[in-house]
Amino acid sequence: MNRGKEAAAEFQKILGRKASLWGTSVHRLAYFGVAEGAAMAGDMTRARKTCQDLLMAFKDADADNPYLLQARKELAALH
Repeated sequence: MNRGKEAAAEFQKILGRKASLWGTSVHRLAYFGVAEGAAMAGDMTRARKTCQDLLMAFKDADADNPYLLQARKELAALH
């Protein structure tokens, strides 16, 4: 629907609720939602930063963690 800015804002709300959602699949997927929404809106800086934030959150994860792999893939596509 080409409403990336609005989508990113809604996913950002999820990220803001860290206390109750931290570490859940919903929380992890919200990073991707923010990044994709920002990219759709043309805010590549925010999209890259969000992917980098996710990578930092998973810095101690196993190398084959699917969220980590997806974040790396998304970040590479944004460069």
